[in-house]
Amino acid sequence: MSQIFTCTYIDVYGEALKQNCKNKYNYYIFIFLYNRRKMINTC
Repeated sequence: MSQIFTCTYIDVYGEALKQNCKNKYNYYIFIFLYNRRKMINTC
């Protein structure tokens, strides 16, 4: 039984989108991209 995570990421238009991830790896990738995008936006 694999748990599905909800990923939040920022698209090119700066909108927060949510998408179900099938595994933890994708979840962390989305979190990484989300945080990276947030840092870029605050510069």
